[in-house]
Amino acid sequence: MPQEISRSPETKQRLRFRTIDGLRGLAALAVVLFHLNEALVHTYGPWAPGFIASILGHGYLGVDAFFVISGFVITYSVRNADLSFGFIGRFALRRSIRLDPPYWAAMALEIAFIWLGLRMALTVTPLPSARQVFSHFLYAQDLLGYGGIIIIFWTLCFEIQFYLGLILLLAIHRRLQESLGRPAARRVAVLALSALFLYSVMARYHAFGVSAHPGFAVLRWFQFFMGVCVWWVVSGKTSWYALAGMWLVTGAIVIIEQQPLYELLAVTVSAMLWWSYQRDKMASFLSSRPLLFLGGISYSLYLFHSTIGWRFVRASGLLLEADTARPIVWLVFGAAVAICVGTAWIAWALVERPSMRFSRRFSLSSWRARKLRPTSPVPEGAKVAAGLDSTLP
Repeated sequence: MPQEISRSPETKQRLRFRTIDGLRGLAALAVVLFHLNEALVHTYGPWAPGFIASILGHGYLGVDAFFVISGFVITYSVRNADLSFGFIGRFALRRSIRLDPPYWAAMALEIAFIWLGLRMALTVTPLPSARQVFSHFLYAQDLLGYGGIIIIFWTLCFEIQFYLGLILLLAIHRRLQESLGRPAARRVAVLALSALFLYSVMARYHAFGVSAHPGFAVLRWFQFFMGVCVWWVVSGKTSWYALAGMWLVTGAIVIIEQQPLYELLAVTVSAMLWWSYQRDKMASFLSSRPLLFLGGISYSLYLFHSTIGWRFVRASGLLLEADTARPIVWLVFGAAVAICVGTAWIAWALVERPSMRFSRRFSLSSWRARKLRPTSPVPEGAKVAAGLDSTLP
């Protein structure tokens, strides 16, 4: 039997993290199937066998997977960054250039469909107000009580809070290291992050009467932070006991509050990422071509599927009877999936990919650091980071 070659963390960093793409594609597909199933039930009534209906009905859990992946990816992407407060501004600018154009395009398409539906008397949904639209540009619509123009937009608001919150905490930690020293700063960080994690889990499940504003990402911070901790563990920054402790705390609260066990999906996903990295399977696990394709267009698929897929299903209901034969409904379902994927691919090619490429022109390093840095080839690790630098709604 050939001897297995042990890879160092730096060697592993050079791998293309296909597991991330595959898991991202699977999560996006789950959310798409969930919303299409809701549209079909609303249009044709119960249409799928009980077991399949149950699986489709839990597709919203793909969001939990997205949040864990986000934590891992963002922490990996800034692992060697100069975490100053100036970095926060540069990071926010780059993320905005990367995320906003597809987001705006999805919002504009939804508003156009609403306007057209009102003109044709096909809908009673009112056009969003100017204030509601403006709040979306700040990712603050839920904080301000306006609600999302598209139902899935709340997750993007949470993602933005995750990103900026994490970078801010890391920048504060660096300042504490400079003023208090590494040991004291580490103790402060452990206490603060542990308290934030515990509060997040308790607020999510209303344990012991703890709650939070529905627009604050603290409700899902614990899922995001599991992904953060996975990278810290595999890169040697902390012990795996920290990750195990988060799993135990989350499991205990889920059981105490009598929540269904599928609420532990974030634990499962973080454990999967940790196992994949430890076993050198980040380039092979969940790396089938269909999943990698879906992972590549997952942001566009997530943004546009509700606008396109729901309306396609509802339009089919205008042509077919409510008691249409189930094989025909299955054909509608398959066509809706294909249309959602096709639309996402077009949006990715026309909007998302150009914005992604343009965002990479903006360096996360300060002007002074770039001026003092010697000219050298781009390291492979930076190329991988660029490949991972995408959103995970």
